[in-house]
Amino acid sequence: LDTYFILFQSGAVVLYVVFAMANWISPSIISLLGSKLALIVGASCFVLYLSMFLYPSNAVLYIYSTIIGFGAATLWTAQGNLMVCYSRKDTMDRNANIAWGFQQTAMLIGPLYVFFSWHGKDEISNSDRITLFTILTAIAGSSLILFAFLRKPTVIK
Repeated sequence: LDTYFILFQSGAVVLYVVFAMANWISPSIISLLGSKLALIVGASCFVLYLSMFLYPSNAVLYIYSTIIGFGAATLWTAQGNLMVCYSRKDTMDRNANIAWGFQQTAMLIGPLYVFFSWHGKDEISNSDRITLFTILTAIAGSSLILFAFLRKPTVIK
């Protein structure tokens, strides 16, 4: 097997083990920081993790995998809390579907870029990788700006 494949698979193991454990403490983090700030902190971890792929290294992979594990637990718990706070009983399904739809479109951006710009290439150059992860990091970074402008929910349930 390819060394990079094994390396990034073990990084994913670290990420998801930390994510599973951090889900137990993320509600406490949200209680301390508030949902909006916790959302920003969690998203910042995603931006940091994506930026690691600009100039990857073995040690940084495991450190950032740990950080994003905590960040993902915080982000998704805060997102769920805010979803409930922003929704009424009659709008909960609609709002959850809109959020799910946005999340699904995120799984199209990178693959579509790779499909069209890397089509026919046998080898991925450093320039290709850096361009892709610069785009993805910038998109993730833009979410921080959007999250910063979220208004306070009018009704907290």
